Amino acid sequence: MTTPQNPQDRWSAVAKAYLRNIAPGYKPAVERLCRYVGIKRDERVLDIGCGPGTASFAAVHMGAEVTGVDLSAEMIAIARDIAGSKKEYTFLEGEMHALPVEAGKFDVVISSFGVIFSDRPRKAVSEMARVLAPGGRVGLLVWSRTGALARYYDQLDKLLPQEPGQPDWGRWGDPVQAREWLGAEFDNIASADLEVPFAAKTQAAAWDALKTSTSRVASAYEQLAPDARAALDKEMTELFRTYRKPDGTVHWPRKAVMFRATKHVHVEAKSDTVFRSVIAVLGGFLAAKILGALVANVAGSALLAGPTAPLSVSYLAVNLVGVLFASGLGGWLTAQLSPSQLWKHVGGLAAALLVTALYSGLTSHNQPLWFKLGLPAASALGAGLGGLVKAGLPKKPA
Repeated sequence: MTTPQNPQDRWSAVAKAYLRNIAPGYKPAVERLCRYVGIKRDERVLDIGCGPGTASFAAVHMGAEVTGVDLSAEMIAIARDIAGSKKEYTFLEGEMHALPVEAGKFDVVISSFGVIFSDRPRKAVSEMARVLAPGGRVGLLVWSRTGALARYYDQLDKLLPQEPGQPDWGRWGDPVQAREWLGAEFDNIASADLEVPFAAKTQAAAWDALKTSTSRVASAYEQLAPDARAALDKEMTELFRTYRKPDGTVHWPRKAVMFRATKHVHVEAKSDTVFRSVIAVLGGFLAAKILGALVANVAGSALLAGPTAPLSVSYLAVNLVGVLFASGLGGWLTAQLSPSQLWKHVGGLAAALLVTALYSGLTSHNQPLWFKLGLPAASALGAGLGGLVKAGLPKKPA
């Protein structure tokens, strides 16, 4: 048998065995993780390293809409097959350091024994924060490399060939280290211990399930010579004697840790926000008025016989077009300067321009009605068009 050379293919190679031997034992733990992070109905949840969708299905059971991401094509195929046509699920191929989803799209990110395999934990944390909306939550389920689990992996490390650059997933089980990684992007970090037991009918069945169902062990086992495999089988089968019950079944009491945290929310000082809002609208208003006045002066010099000459239709039309473009410049500038909620600021500018244009029409006796009505319309329309040039069409919330 050829051993896959990259993580994607290695996880795909064990996907069916993982679904059969490993995923069922994770179900109580992922359900508890979903409760721990507080998933609510209609929340948007991203499951990183979703595998065959064990945690994704638990989150949907709580009323969420879930997107699962995994680097293994076979894992994603299994998850899609289980989900069927249900619209609450989306499963995507992708890796945790470049998640194939929009920024700020999700309310909650979860990962059950997925993020621990990152060889760049800080980048993985950064990606989790990127895809979360402000104030979004993260919930992680990681192994604690202590007790029975430590004994198992210490034995494997001595007997299996080591891969260069293999990530030390056990560091996520160190609360100090995990808090350091999460603390760069998250607040209110909390943790809780839980047991994720593994059960098998016999010692041999326990080892057979594990050596065929997990990426690292299965691929390393395939590289061993026949006599080395036999020696490893004997050592690991004997290890599970410690966890054998009187009836011969095996109960392996693995320890795990849950983490939850909230994405940093940058809170700008209210006084600073108000000041910047005033500058944005005032700057746009002055730019529109100044440019509009310049257009009126140029048009007057070119199209009117003198300062007291009657206003010609061509002069008024040029002024109307000038106001449209001047208001457009004001709208663009307001959108550029607005500290947040761009369209509220552009709307404020449009209202200010409209009111001043109406006032100008009411106090002027030598302007025709079409111009008095057209001037406020051009002012408001120009401001809106300027905002569109800067920001594009307003988008509905995802």
